[in-house]
Amino acid sequence: MPNNFGPTLLLALGLLTAPLLIGVPLLVLGLALLRSADGTPALPPLSRSLARWRQASDWRRIDAS
Repeated sequence: MPNNFGPTLLLALGLLTAPLLIGVPLLVLGLALLRSADGTPALPPLSRSLARWRQASDWRRIDAS
């Protein structure tokens, strides 16, 4: 059983702050991190795009150093 506390918290904060447009990135991040009962991503395309974004930011950090 995966731990979905973090993504659920991000979704709740995103819903509370979405009218201010601050919460939209939190909603997207929470949905990307959400896992189903068997541990697979609940939304695979969103999860893959988040992984690609993280990898690209890691490469930018390595290049900057």
